[in-house]
Amino acid sequence: MLIAENVGYIQLRPFMDSDLPLFVNWLHSEHIQRWYAPVEAWIEEVSKRESEYNWIRHYIILSKETSIGFCQYYPYWKSGELGAKRL
Repeated sequence: MLIAENVGYIQLRPFMDSDLPLFVNWLHSEHIQRWYAPVEAWIEEVSKRESEYNWIRHYIILSKETSIGFCQYYPYWKSGELGAKRL
C-alpha cells in the first residue's frame, strides 16, 4: 500500500471489465483529456488488455475501497516509442 496526502492508504487493483463504464466517464472529463486523448484509443487498449495489449498492466487506484484513478505500467522497450530499447 502507498500513502497519499489527504487520501490515506491507496491500493492498486487490476482493471476489470466492470471498470469500463467508470473509465469511459473519466476519459470524457475535461481535465483528463489533456493526457488521455484520443479517448477511443484508450478504450480499445483496456478492452484488449488480455490480448493485443497484454504486455501492459492496467490498474484502478483505490482509496478506502473507492475508485479514484487509473494507472498502468509496461516495459518501455515494448512500447515502440521513439528511442525505446531493451536494456
